[in-house]
Amino acid sequence: MEAFREILVARYGIRTYKITRQKGGWSALAYRVDTSRGAYFLKAYPQSRASTPKLTAHLDDYLSVVAWLGKDPLEGRVVHPVATLDGKNSCADDENVYALFEYIEGETLEEREPPESEIRALAELTGDLHNIDASAPEASRLMQEDFSTPFCGDLLRFLARVPSPLPEDAGRIVLRDSKTIQDAAARLDELARTLRDAPPRYVLAHMDIRGANVMRGPDSLTLLDWEGIKRAPAEADLFLFWGCPR
Repeated sequence: MEAFREILVARYGIRTYKITRQKGGWSALAYRVDTSRGAYFLKAYPQSRASTPKLTAHLDDYLSVVAWLGKDPLEGRVVHPVATLDGKNSCADDENVYALFEYIEGETLEEREPPESEIRALAELTGDLHNIDASAPEASRLMQEDFSTPFCGDLLRFLARVPSPLPEDAGRIVLRDSKTIQDAAARLDELARTLRDAPPRYVLAHMDIRGANVMRGPDSLTLLDWEGIKRAPAEADLFLFWGCPR
């Protein structure tokens, strides 16, 4: 924890008396930082993880957009990034890439089934996000969905490798279903071409709206974890609910 204390002082000018590990997602480690000014939420993306370069490549850009979204009409319903002393929204050392936020007291929706009122509140929050002008200058830093599927080609080349690089038991399962996988990859490529040829309306999309990324606070719901935000079809914020019982 000493390294965290040092970077909080050096980069944020914040002195802490307590740092507590929190439940985090798969992308980053999470900590509560208690100070005389109040509590903060620190995300630390380990430099040793293969996913970190991709997740943090545009970290400062997308957090600038999130800070903008935290103003009207989404004030109080999105996380609030804390800037470093030099005005950045992230920083790094040899071990981690860091992002700091104001702490939100509460629990995520996955911890307790949401009542009908919260489902409606989440729908309204998502709708308000989608109604923000995706062409606004403040959103120009965001990537736009291009429907590319490079992983399909990688997957098919992987399936064609002989001998299979998979362990024997996993290899049997994959080979048994290889025709299904190949057909699904071909279908996905076809759908991607269709969308590129006749692109739908683009909105500001969170891209990962699910229970674990929605905080239930005392007064409102708050959207967390904006690593995937981009200009994309509105449906991009609905697919995770496909098949849900409610």
